[in-house]
Amino acid sequence: MLTRLTTTKVDILESYINNLPVLAVRLLSFKTLLPGVNVSKMLSMNPKLLLDWDEHSLAERLSYLRRKLPGLRVELLVPDEPSILRADADALIDAAKRLLPNEDPLSAIATKPQMLLSMVDVGMDSAIDVEGSPFSSPRKTLPQ
Repeated sequence: MLTRLTTTKVDILESYINNLPVLAVRLLSFKTLLPGVNVSKMLSMNPKLLLDWDEHSLAERLSYLRRKLPGLRVELLVPDEPSILRADADALIDAAKRLLPNEDPLSAIATKPQMLLSMVDVGMDSAIDVEGSPFSSPRKTLPQ
């Protein structure tokens, strides 16, 4: 993670510095809950994960995904596609069935998660809600 410090956003670094004891516990829980995963590499690529997921919420989310996606080794999907942690598993299965009707939905999720995750799951606003777009919602302005 040290190699990415120069490119990490200041607000993330500040949160790290202000929460070192908590983050140390979270780091250990990531290592425990994601066996076989290079957690250091995953967190260096996605430093906000450590801030967003405490031990309880991560364990609960992994349990949910394992229950909804039986047979998939969810912990092996997380390093390459951490946004799967936020995904609605039923919507993911529906997207696989709709977009890849000739493939087994679970196999499609395992091999092409980035194709199936919605923009909301990956932390992006809707493509329609772009400032200046005729389809965007009107922005409220502050009084002068």
